[in-house]
Amino acid sequence: MEVRVEGRLVVDADALLKLLGRPAAPVPSSGDGRRWMIEQDVAEYTRVSVHTLRDWRRTGAVRVLPFHQLGSLVRYDRDEVDAAIDAGKVETNR
Repeated sequence: MEVRVEGRLVVDADALLKLLGRPAAPVPSSGDGRRWMIEQDVAEYTRVSVHTLRDWRRTGAVRVLPFHQLGSLVRYDRDEVDAAIDAGKVETNR
């Protein structure tokens, strides 16, 4: 959906994301309160490429971000991603 306001094109972000096949926000699971993210959302959130996320999952050598897998579906819990990032924080004396 698009609307023109004072000559400017305004696009409804949720409608655009839906058109592109992307969720507007991390999709919560069925009532358990978790905020699930797909790998593209995690890549944008962490600024780590999708390719790197897949490498981390495939090799198993680097368990940086916890993930959940059901068959071929891979999801990340937003709180677990935040906790993993916080756990990797390095304090400096500067």
